Amino acid sequence: MRLQASELEKYLGNNDDKLNEICSEKTIQKLNRYKRGDVKESASLIDYLLTQHHENGLSLRQLAKNVGVTATTIIRIFHTYELPTLTHAEAVRAMLYDRWQDPKFRKRNAEAVRQTEKTPVRGHRRDINLNADSMMEANLARIFLYCGRIFSHKIIVPLKVDKNHRELFDSDETNITFDFAVQNQTGKLRIYEVASNFYTNESQIAKLEMALQQHPSVDFRFISPDKYKRLERYFKTKIENSPHFSGWETTKSNLKKNPERYGHIGNSSA
Repeated sequence: MRLQASELEKYLGNNDDKLNEICSEKTIQKLNRYKRGDVKESASLIDYLLTQHHENGLSLRQLAKNVGVTATTIIRIFHTYELPTLTHAEAVRAMLYDRWQDPKFRKRNAEAVRQTEKTPVRGHRRDINLNADSMMEANLARIFLYCGRIFSHKIIVPLKVDKNHRELFDSDETNITFDFAVQNQTGKLRIYEVASNFYTNESQIAKLEMALQQHPSVDFRFISPDKYKRLERYFKTKIENSPHFSGWETTKSNLKKNPERYGHIGNSSA
């Protein structure tokens, strides 16, 4: 559970003495670099991590990424100090809520989505046998297939409208549609949404919050424009060179501009 400021104070006041027992000198240096310049020097590394986790809603996995260490290292630190942790779903939900409250973020995200693919290219892609709503969606499907991952497309997740969001909906039940569902290597369901405009729509934000709350066993992943660009840098050449695909769609080469290469244009039936 995400702790409020008054509750969080009960867990602050930690010292960093135990870090030397559970972390290497290199890891401690990374933790210090992460903290430096962001908080008062009097705050311990442990208190800083805890505050980032609860006040800023950063998941342990995201904390590890920001620091530059493994998620196992961050988990070990929190376990050693017996600190309360958020589930991944709680952290994502907190992040969504905080971002939705920031109008500057909503504007930046909407603009980034538009710049990534100004006019979505919808239609059936012959090489992946899929009706996709955008180039990004089609390319993510190509990544799954390239990696040998079996996926389901356009997943409808049922939701029960809770009292906190009742004014946004006309009934007690609703649903939300995500782009892909994939089982990870441990068998856990992972759901992906590509370059979403959810952040600019209050009802969609509400649906996301309810989905995260009502389906805690699902690992939700949101492919932002920045994350999509990172995937593109890694997979574009691989997919272009693979004989199994028509190519990696871009604004210069895609289903609309090269229908003979990618398939035929039409309304997505998904």
